Amino acid sequence: MPAKGKLLRLLTYAIIAIAALVWVLRFDIKAAREMPPPQPEAEPADLISVQIMQSQALPYTQTLEIQGQVEPHYSVDLRAEVAARVLAVPVAKGQRVTKGQLLLELDQDARKAQLAQAEADLHYKQQDLEANRRLIAAGGSTRRDVLRLGSEVADARLAVEEARLGLSRTRPEAPFDGVIDRLDVDPGDYLSLADSWGRLVDIDTLKVRAWVAQQDVAALSLGQPVRVRLLDGTRLEGELSFIAFSADEETRSYQIEAIVKNPEARRIAGASASMTIETGSIRAHRLSAALLTLNDHNQVGVRVLDGDNRVHFRPVTLLSGGMSQAWVAGLDEQVRLITLGAGFAAEGQEVRPVEVDDSGVELEPGSER
Repeated sequence: MPAKGKLLRLLTYAIIAIAALVWVLRFDIKAAREMPPPQPEAEPADLISVQIMQSQALPYTQTLEIQGQVEPHYSVDLRAEVAARVLAVPVAKGQRVTKGQLLLELDQDARKAQLAQAEADLHYKQQDLEANRRLIAAGGSTRRDVLRLGSEVADARLAVEEARLGLSRTRPEAPFDGVIDRLDVDPGDYLSLADSWGRLVDIDTLKVRAWVAQQDVAALSLGQPVRVRLLDGTRLEGELSFIAFSADEETRSYQIEAIVKNPEARRIAGASASMTIETGSIRAHRLSAALLTLNDHNQVGVRVLDGDNRVHFRPVTLLSGGMSQAWVAGLDEQVRLITLGAGFAAEGQEVRPVEVDDSGVELEPGSER
């Protein structure tokens, strides 16, 4: 029996060992179900480096650029106001004249005769009126006759004034200071009523006329400074003198006029010119034109970094620009412009900023610009 007892003990030990193993495995399986396996530490991804520059908004004076036509401030066709023969032409083409200066001498004989006849008729009717007034008391005249004669005297006075005016029109004078721009008459010519014989223009002051789009006219007001640039580069200064109240029915644009001085008496009337009108000041950013880009919707803008160093596209309004720099509106007062590397980063992507100053020199972290 000793052998049988030994076998029984061994069997008992084996059963205990199996039970213990099952108990341990049960807890390991439960732990495996409830606890995730340990994860390997993620290595930080390398951030793209982009070059940035701090940009501060500055005052910017908005201007309106339009094309215009230069005209004399005053221009008048000289026409005959009476029919008469030309006796003398005391001025020459291109001559400067002053207001009131004699421009032409016409034959006065016919006008002098008309004036003499009108004055004689007036004198006769005045004498007749006075005689009838004296006869009223004696019954030799009536008040009705006096009133009739009074009316005739008034008509006679009007005839005298018309004759005197006709006589004065045989000596036409300059209505303003200017230059004889055209002269088409010679002594001996006969001028009929309303015949044109010359033109007088004022070139010391010029008028520039242009048309403004309806979306721009609201920014204009009388007296605004105007700079005029001629085709040869000459610049003149003036101010806005007229803004139409109604738009052209076809173009929906408004006519404007500016008065400018022409101290050097340049021969530019009738020429084209560009007008620059200041329309107010706003805050804007001045930046390199190379920083402007387009998004998927063909909007013009720039790429900037936010406070978390993430890339964003910001649309802008182009105010003015050239080959090297541009003025834009629509950005915050201060922005971090991406000047290099924006094409390698997507919208919203975090990047590593490297700040440079206006000259492109890299700044140390925390250094003053």
